[in-house]
Amino acid sequence: MYGKPEPGKKLFREVSEGDHQEKVLKGIAFGIVVAGLLCVLFLLVIPAFEDGSSKKAGSQPGSTLTETSPASVPPLKILNWRLINIGSAYVEGEAQNTSSRVLRYAEVWAYFYDAKGRRIWEGLANTFDLGPGMVWRFRIHCLKDEWEVSQAEVKVGSWGFR
Repeated sequence: MYGKPEPGKKLFREVSEGDHQEKVLKGIAFGIVVAGLLCVLFLLVIPAFEDGSSKKAGSQPGSTLTETSPASVPPLKILNWRLINIGSAYVEGEAQNTSSRVLRYAEVWAYFYDAKGRRIWEGLANTFDLGPGMVWRFRIHCLKDEWEVSQAEVKVGSWGFR
């Protein structure tokens, strides 16, 4: 007869608590592996469709998403700068967008040092919507007394494209 077990035989085997837990753990492990593969796929494939560039976080203070090129050259170039130390201390200079795209955000950092080489102050200047090839004049003030400032250093901070 169809659908009836033979005498002494069961139609379905009994599932023990251990078998059930094993199946649940295998299901969880499978889900973790699939989720991991999807994450890797997302991280590797999606950036390839975004103008051929990858996005990475900048390393300067206050950094935002920055675009990196194979040579990792920032699209903002500091053309010149000087330390002014009369009445108050500040640096002023010019930076240029060397890329072919609009920089939606760009910043330059200045680090001020005393005569012993200790950093005593840092500050930044930023701008928005800096077009391709445009030159930006920046000024960054030090809020310490000018007699404390002996030297300064200027670096490109973070940037982001439009």
